[in-house]
Amino acid sequence: MSSVILQIFIFFPFILQNYVIIANVFHNHSEFYNIFNVNISSLNLLSPFNESPIITVDNKGQLIYSLNSSVFNFDLINVRNIDLFQIVDGGYNFKYPNNNRNEYFSINLGIINNENWNNDHYNTLTTFIDIIHNKMLKNRQNNNHLIGNWMFGFTISLSFNNDFSIHNLPYVKASIRDLKRYINFKEMDKIPFGIRILSPNHDNLSFIDKNIGDYLNCGLIEHMPNYFIINDSPFIIENKFQYNNLCSNISINELNTNLLPYSPRPSRCDCIMSMIKCYVNYNNFNYHLNNALLDHICSIVYCGAINDDPKRGHYGVFSSCNKIQRDSIALNLFYTYNNESDQYCSFNNTGKLIRNINNSNNTKSIDKYMKLYDHDGKKCSEEVLEDWNKYLFGVSKIEGENEEPRNELVYNYDMEFTLSNNAFTLMDSLTNFILINIFLIFCLMYL
Repeated sequence: MSSVILQIFIFFPFILQNYVIIANVFHNHSEFYNIFNVNISSLNLLSPFNESPIITVDNKGQLIYSLNSSVFNFDLINVRNIDLFQIVDGGYNFKYPNNNRNEYFSINLGIINNENWNNDHYNTLTTFIDIIHNKMLKNRQNNNHLIGNWMFGFTISLSFNNDFSIHNLPYVKASIRDLKRYINFKEMDKIPFGIRILSPNHDNLSFIDKNIGDYLNCGLIEHMPNYFIINDSPFIIENKFQYNNLCSNISINELNTNLLPYSPRPSRCDCIMSMIKCYVNYNNFNYHLNNALLDHICSIVYCGAINDDPKRGHYGVFSSCNKIQRDSIALNLFYTYNNESDQYCSFNNTGKLIRNINNSNNTKSIDKYMKLYDHDGKKCSEEVLEDWNKYLFGVSKIEGENEEPRNELVYNYDMEFTLSNNAFTLMDSLTNFILINIFLIFCLMYL
């Protein structure tokens, strides 16, 4: 018996190694058809028809075949064509292509335009990703394998039509950064992410200015687009723009290339709304009237907390909040700038004062606010690691605009997503440890 037990412990490292590898593969990536760097011959890395190898992204941002990690062949894939599927009807009615042609398909999440990347956009597109993620899991559980069709990747659309604006580019880059980060959080990080270029008069990327293309590529490798699609073309275009880790090295007229909009975060908006004393009266809200009022207010006080200026490279910490929230922040700045006199909050009942335990005292001390928790379970002091007085107490427009644009310290999504993934990894490890110990106890008892 002792010899048998000894043999178990001798071979235990090999048993453990194979067990952990297989468990990790099936738990983390095989449900997304992205088995990566695993050398187990029994696992089928091809489609059900053994024709379409799975395509993933390596740590250099280039596309590779998961089967042998060789560089992806764009010419070969474009002989087969790519089906482009749009998210429609809010994404809830999305269905995978139901045919047996064994083709790849790409999913376009939506368009980023109007120089905006806000909470509503972020929540909508991440919900779409959740829907796709859940359908992939369901297909995996049903052993459906997408009915012979393989997801090539996600895209967002960038228009070069008459509505094109240089100032929209930072918002496109920010959306790719945040959506790729979210995909990584959902353990779909090996799925490629690209840009769908909308320009009806072109069928290639040669019309795009080199500096614009290089700008889309600069920064962290994991945040750059992995491929391009033109309009509704079935062809995948390789990203051949130059990579530069420093966006400040790229020069584009009328654009500060060094800074990007903040990641949208609704809880950040919740915090500021809990602190203000003068806010928009929801019952009397008029969109057009409030725009005129906002222009008037922001011609007097500095509204940098809610406004963006891509030319200067300034992005407001609260610019991703909704319209009523942004107007309330501006109204409160105007009210506090004018010594908190009631008449500067009214504007014919457009504004409304609130007096409660948190702001009943006319003081600039905000320590009590910092202890409030938002719906994500974070303290407001963690949402923005700056002096909140500058978001609550107004200064003149001239004074505010004298400050140089910079990245203000806000809550780090990367930290949250990393901690969440580590938690899942820890649970996997604990599960593996318990199962292996049960196996050893069984061996000790019965061998």
